[in-house]
Amino acid sequence: MIIKVNDVRGLGQPQATGLNGGSAAAPLQQAAGGKAEPAVVIGLSDAAKAAQAQPVAASAANADKLDLDLVQEIRQRIAEGTFEIDYQKVAGNLLGNAVAAVRAGRG
Repeated sequence: MIIKVNDVRGLGQPQATGLNGGSAAAPLQQAAGGKAEPAVVIGLSDAAKAAQAQPVAASAANADKLDLDLVQEIRQRIAEGTFEIDYQKVAGNLLGNAVAAVRAGRG
């Protein structure tokens, strides 16, 4: 069964017809209790749950690594319109990271 993600029609409403006169989207399935059931249930991974459970102190330690002066300087340069991106450097770093990941056996 195919259900379009952006299909917001309620149950029992008429369906639009496609170009060849057929239904454009499959109707939502209705459970025995008369309640619509989702096609997919999405949840958090164990890693995401563990990250949420980390104490605030760990988050504060990571915040210390952030160079607040650099962030302020970049914001100011963006506001002034003088911030420039070195695309060659960005591309080189992306490729370097990809090569390192492949060499480490992660890619």
